[in-house]
Amino acid sequence: MGKQDVKPSIVLTTKTMIVGALSFTTALAWRDLIRKIFEIRFGKRTSLKKYVLYALIVTVSAVLVVYALSAAIPKHKKLKFKYID
Repeated sequence: MGKQDVKPSIVLTTKTMIVGALSFTTALAWRDLIRKIFEIRFGKRTSLKKYVLYALIVTVSAVLVVYALSAAIPKHKKLKFKYID
């Protein structure tokens, strides 16, 4: 099976999966950092209220980042691929 035999959909799917895995790993690293900062600020033994506060802070931050990225990245026309049959 040569390089020209690989369909673009397989390449695109593989790329999407790799990017997703790397994004998930990065998110876990940031989660650990944020938790450590939260522990330093509030101590290791935290109440349910502090976990709710932590979840709200992370959620609001994520929404703001996604909104900022959506505003910053211009909309593009749908990409068209030529499929190899």
